[in-house]
Amino acid sequence: MYFKSDPTPKNTEESVVLNVPLGVITHVEKIGRSRQKGDNVIYGLDVHCKDMRTLRFAFAHNQESHGRRGMYDRLQIVAFPCSYGKNVYAFHFRGDYPDDGWEVYDPEAELKRMGVGNDGVPWRICHLNKNYELCDTYTSTFSVPLNCSDEMVQGVAQFRSKGRIPVIQF
Repeated sequence: MYFKSDPTPKNTEESVVLNVPLGVITHVEKIGRSRQKGDNVIYGLDVHCKDMRTLRFAFAHNQESHGRRGMYDRLQIVAFPCSYGKNVYAFHFRGDYPDDGWEVYDPEAELKRMGVGNDGVPWRICHLNKNYELCDTYTSTFSVPLNCSDEMVQGVAQFRSKGRIPVIQF
């Protein structure tokens, strides 16, 4: 939401600019209501944001102009598109990519490229975390010192916070 005030002749200061990403808006509410015809009440909107800001917009009310209603309806639609059945670009963009993104990275090939597991390098590739049961925050394939057996790796993981053992992972 981008708002820029117009400087008035009474107020010679620069205009006020508000720039609020739509994803920061948590809710919008209407404020002000007159009980009797002719009451001089300011109508407006409060825009509440996730970053603790509350923006208040005031509108002069008359029978011909319903500026608050139009702004309220538009803000509801653009700030909460899924609630109104609108398409969100991020969810509907379908680019054509030559490679399957899930198959681009091969951790075993990457470790071998770095020399891990080759002759003379004191590390080996370990597949103990294939189902993410050893350590759910590590990759499925990582490298451990060459002289560590799988049993030793599992034993060490039991005594480390969340099973996080010293490894080479990429």
